[in-house]
Amino acid sequence: MSFTLAWTAPGPLLVLTHADTVWPHGTLAGMPLRVDGERLYGPGTYDMKAGIVGLFHALRALGGAWPRGGITVLLSPDEETGSETSRAHIEAAARQSRAALVVEPPVADTHALKTGRKGTGSFTLTFSGVASHAGNKPEEGASAITAAAEAVLALQALARPEAGTTVSVGLIAGGSAVNVIPADCTLQVDLRVSTLAEAERLDAAVRAWRPSDPRVRVAVSGA
Repeated sequence: MSFTLAWTAPGPLLVLTHADTVWPHGTLAGMPLRVDGERLYGPGTYDMKAGIVGLFHALRALGGAWPRGGITVLLSPDEETGSETSRAHIEAAARQSRAALVVEPPVADTHALKTGRKGTGSFTLTFSGVASHAGNKPEEGASAITAAAEAVLALQALARPEAGTTVSVGLIAGGSAVNVIPADCTLQVDLRVSTLAEAERLDAAVRAWRPSDPRVRVAVSGA
């Protein structure tokens, strides 16, 4: 959802917000919304419902004295899932704007102001090995899980924290039965970068990685 206030040349300020949270459905049962004095607690109140509320109070405080070019407010419904449906709208609004502000909350521990966001990447690696009986003929199998374990260590070793680059394998699933050499495994990788050069390095490295067992094939999707 987006709307524009006093759209005039030379282009508005874009204020970007999001209404979703990382909390799954059902969280309110164990973490109910509550008010304690002047503080509001509950899923999403910090990121970023408080930012949205603060934004609209700031807009009201302007009393119609909009800055040069006006203000565009864009409220995304799916930022936490990668802006899958709102990305095109965000990019279109950004192209027409002279600056962008995001009302994300400060860092929780230090209260430091956030002045930028890292680039993000998400890859899925799907491994296809050879199944066999783990007790009778283990040598005939090619373990997709073993290959995935190699990938976890190799890919996370690509991180360069000093350059702002982080790599984390957050999800892994595979196998069919405990007594079968696993023929299938999938892992999902989260990457964060501060520069395009690092993004290109990681992209190339993830796509080029291969298991030590040539009988296991790996397919890479994502970017």
